[in-house]
Amino acid sequence: MGNSLKRLIQSQRNMSRFVAHEVRTPLSTMQFALDSLKKEKNLSESARQKLSSIQEDVEDINKLIAYFLLYYKSTSHELKLKYELFNILAWLSGIVKKYAHAKKTVTIKSFTKESLNVNADPNLLKHVVDNLITNALKAATQNVLISLETNEKYVEIHIEDDGQGICATEVERIFEPFTTLNTDQNLSNHIGLGLTIAKSIMELHKGSIMVSKSHQLGGAKFTIKLPR
Repeated sequence: MGNSLKRLIQSQRNMSRFVAHEVRTPLSTMQFALDSLKKEKNLSESARQKLSSIQEDVEDINKLIAYFLLYYKSTSHELKLKYELFNILAWLSGIVKKYAHAKKTVTIKSFTKESLNVNADPNLLKHVVDNLITNALKAATQNVLISLETNEKYVEIHIEDDGQGICATEVERIFEPFTTLNTDQNLSNHIGLGLTIAKSIMELHKGSIMVSKSHQLGGAKFTIKLPR
């Protein structure tokens, strides 16, 4: 029974991965066609708007496929970390900088003045932080607070918002795959994979991710812990 179940799960994973890869081929063809059409000089404004709409749809589907494949790799142990030594505060400040023009206020605060280097995969870790900031912006009324603090064992990054928070029933299953939150309209979490992927990435780093209530802003508070 156990071996049959394992084979069934693996078969479903292989089929899902095959479909995801195969969908990328016609999407690439569509992208080439769109690029060619956009170069036409006599297109009406209406036609250009329709092309832009199709372009957005193609980009959304590509993002969904990318998230799905990342989820597949994270659950099938194919996801490998590429470690680098980098300054965590400078790295985090660089990520937050791109949200400077967001409609809601994003603030960063550090509780440490030391130049702290960590050994981690900056790209996969960035995926986690970007996901949490995007979620916080969707949930927030006006403010998102990002803070960094350290202790002897861990570096902790906190992302808090002043939204409605997360109810107890959702907290219990928030990191399960295909679970969606009412306040979250982020593409990756629209299919309920964003936080599942984030959890897998943190576990690969021998760290963790958790959610609680923000005592400063009143909404949700996500904390990722990274070993020093």
